[in-house]
Amino acid sequence: MADKGELQAQLETYNVQLQQVEAALASSPDDPDLKKLREDLLEVVSLTRNLLGDQATSRGSPGEAAQGNSSVAKWQVGDKVLAPWNEDGNHYDATVTSISGDGLATVTFDAYGAHETCNLNELRPRDAQIPKGSKKAQLAAQKEYKKQKALKKKERLKEIEQQREADKNKWQSFNMKALHKKKGVTKKSIFATPETVDGRVGIGTCGIADKPMTEYQQVEKHQAVKKTMLQHPYSLPGPAGLN
Repeated sequence: MADKGELQAQLETYNVQLQQVEAALASSPDDPDLKKLREDLLEVVSLTRNLLGDQATSRGSPGEAAQGNSSVAKWQVGDKVLAPWNEDGNHYDATVTSISGDGLATVTFDAYGAHETCNLNELRPRDAQIPKGSKKAQLAAQKEYKKQKALKKKERLKEIEQQREADKNKWQSFNMKALHKKKGVTKKSIFATPETVDGRVGIGTCGIADKPMTEYQQVEKHQAVKKTMLQHPYSLPGPAGLN
């Protein structure tokens, strides 16, 4: 069984993964895979927190009810009582959940949520005194209680481990998709070969070949006029009326 430190480390990992998935959902809110991954992570975070809470919970040893106290109290639904557990016959902290007309009561044990039906006259107040000489029975009851708690924790941990394995595969798939998306983005070079005969490479294309050239033809015309002036400074036509 994982100890408290391991569970806390796992919880931190789940929270980081949950933040990353929620960030991805912000840009792709309709992605079904991301939605399912978020739901699974929320569930496993909840399970881990519950298990940590169980490990942190401490309670007193259950006591054995006083024998010979057969007076039936006016029990009501919701009363906190000591009720017998059929597995060992000892009394444990429980809550009355229902009372029938034939003198039976249904209780829920506080420690592990199990339900039991017993006679009303078997219920005891929680402040019942423990008779002398019952230490051995009390220790046995405490041992059984701890055993049941350990079994419950083990089952919950197994559930968490199975969920972790499923989320591990989903997380790897999520990371691979993100990596492929980054690799698939390619920018077209300004030196790419134009697709048309009139296209020019690398001139005024704003990074994409075959786009209309910006100011290139105008610059070319100015360069031609300048060259003519340098070669034939007096050959240019004058103003109208001077020839």
